[in-house]
Amino acid sequence: MISDVTNLQSSLDAKAGLASPAFTGTPTAPSAAAYADSAQIATTGNVSATIKTIPENAQTGTSYTLVLPDAGKLVTLNNAAAITLNIPTEASVAFPVNTRVDIVQIGAGQVTVGGAGLTIRSSGSRLKLAGQWSAATLWKKATNEWYLIGDIVA
Repeated sequence: MISDVTNLQSSLDAKAGLASPAFTGTPTAPSAAAYADSAQIATTGNVSATIKTIPENAQTGTSYTLVLPDAGKLVTLNNAAAITLNIPTEASVAFPVNTRVDIVQIGAGQVTVGGAGLTIRSSGSRLKLAGQWSAATLWKKATNEWYLIGDIVA
């Protein structure tokens, strides 16, 4: 019986302490896929790749409503006809405060940003991208309040 306890204690003593394990060499870890929203460990390579690149959501219709996966992305809007980009209300899509969505008008169709039941704050209350290749950023300031910053016109 005593030898069993001694063997168990010897096995436990060989394990790293839970409070502060000491790593040596260059430890590696599995990492979540880029832009994955999980509790998985993110390695320095994962973090570096994620902050250096921005995923794109290419849209080609004449109307598009932002969805939660657009957070942190570049939404490109490409059509020859006018395009309406809708920001949904908090009740429809709960973007976290401080969410950023970048937008670019790729085609000739002018992009107008809008959304019922919310406030869009911009310089001079402008809500349209200036023209082809114009870009802007949407930034959620508070519940149902967004800033539109960029190459915009009335």
